[in-house]
Amino acid sequence: MRVRNTLSVTGALAGVAAMAYLGTGIAQAGNPELPTGNYQVCGNVLNSSSAGVSGVTVSGELYDVGNNLVPGAIALTTTNADGGYCLQGTSGMVSTVTGGGYVKLHAAGGSFGTWETSGIHESDFFNHIYIKLPSITQSANKFNGTV
Repeated sequence: MRVRNTLSVTGALAGVAAMAYLGTGIAQAGNPELPTGNYQVCGNVLNSSSAGVSGVTVSGELYDVGNNLVPGAIALTTTNADGGYCLQGTSGMVSTVTGGGYVKLHAAGGSFGTWETSGIHESDFFNHIYIKLPSITQSANKFNGTV
């Protein structure tokens, strides 16, 4: 019985060690970009191998409930070394989205899928809202695109 328990523990430790070793190559693939303040929409731009792609131009546009582009509500940034980005919105972004508006994302040479075609609506924003205890920010993340 003692030999069997020792082998089980040894096998479990070997499995954990193997997963930790193999996981090191994956950990760099799209570390989620986190908001640093309010009124931000963040995510990562990934390639077909799920690795972050740096230097991609990402833009976001805010539309009101009537499908009109909100003046002055276009944000532009470039992805960082891990493919992460955060677009800084205005203080009216959240109320516009919760009032029936939406945000559309675009990646130069890539796609944001649904976030690009129909946009980020209220339910999407709340499903992705960034919570940093003890508070909830007025930002959302994990809106990922591909190139």
